[in-house]
Formats: sequence, structure tokens, C-alpha cells
Amino acid sequence: MKSLSQKAAMGGLAALVPIVLCGVVGMWSALTLSGDLTKQKTGAGLLRAHVHADMLHDAIRADVVSALASFETRAHLKLEDAAASLGEHADGQAAELMDLMARFKTSTDRASVSREAKQLKQAVRVAAA
Repeated sequence: MKSLSQKAAMGGLAALVPIVLCGVVGMWSALTLSGDLTKQKTGAGLLRAHVHADMLHDAIRADVVSALASFETRAHLKLEDAAASLGEHADGQAAELMDLMARFKTSTDRASVSREAKQLKQAVRVAAA
């Protein structure tokens, strides 16, 4: 027959095992969740950047349509305004791309982005002339 102190020790040990097990599972869950939240934050940042770039692309498209419509006298649009707006949006698009490449460490060639931005600005200057 076991003594009362042995029974108390066994009862304490039996209560301690589930507590330790819950603690280990809780720590594992917290660490896993932390990694998943980091991935989610990166994905949300990419999605936000994609939507913003899409809006800038739409703005550039609208500027081109405005420039083409400015040749129609009934449109009451000025080519200079469309060219200025196109230049601003092209600068914004190039800056956004450079920022994204730096933030997400992409392997895209920065020189090609700069070259495309310069070509777009040159097209704006030619259109405004």
C-alpha cells in the first residue's frame, strides 16, 4: 500500500503533465502563427503594391486617351495638360517600381525600368512638342 505522500506526488505529477503539454503546444502554435503572419503581411504588401501599380497604369492609359482626344476640338482638352499629367504618372510608376524592387528584393533589372521610364518621358516630350 502506498503512503499518502506518494499518492499526492503521483496526483501532482499527473496534473503537471497536461499543463506542460498545453504549454508546449501553445508555444509551438505561437511560433507557427508568427511565421504565418509574416508571410501574410508580405502578401498583403505585394497585393497593395499591385493594385496601386494597376491604378497608375490606368492613369497613364487615361492620359494617353486624353492626349489623343485633345486633337478633337470639341473635346476642350489641352495636349499640354495631358502631357504634364502623363509625365507625372510615368514618374510615379517608375518610382513605385524601384521601391518595390528594393523592398521585395526582386531580380528585375533596374536599368530596364529606368530605360522604360526615360522612353516614356521622351514620348511625352515629343507629344507635347
